Amino acid sequence: MFRRVFAISVALLLMLPMVSAAEDAGYIHIESVVMTFDGADANIIVEYSVDNLFAKLYMWLLGPDVIKQNLESTFADFQIQIVEISCDEAVIIASDVMTYNNGRYYVGPHQLGQSVDTLVITFPDDYTITLRSVDAIPSLAHTSYTAFYMILL
Repeated sequence: MFRRVFAISVALLLMLPMVSAAEDAGYIHIESVVMTFDGADANIIVEYSVDNLFAKLYMWLLGPDVIKQNLESTFADFQIQIVEISCDEAVIIASDVMTYNNGRYYVGPHQLGQSVDTLVITFPDDYTITLRSVDAIPSLAHTSYTAFYMILL
């Protein structure tokens, strides 16, 4: 029993530099980012896959928290809090991403630490913008028009 624990510990220590290099080389592949808003804050759901065998083994042994650093560097341009993290998805809250003034929503530009296959941004009025193969969020502005209906009885 002791030999197995020792062998696994040594293997993990030997894999640590490989996993670190794998994360730096982008072996965490971000497939989609979906942003919705709660006031000025963004609720972000990130779906990703781990492409490197060593990174997968390391994550399987130590849990999905090993991806936390990669997510923090990807969203380094934001003030984030990682709420939930699993083997293929993370839920993040980013503070002060959007402003609203006189019926106009505005999201400032933000650099992403790596490329994202699909970025979906849904404004509070359900207007959605989809961007593909991006490594930054451009400045976005959206004007909300509210329809008024009068019912005569």
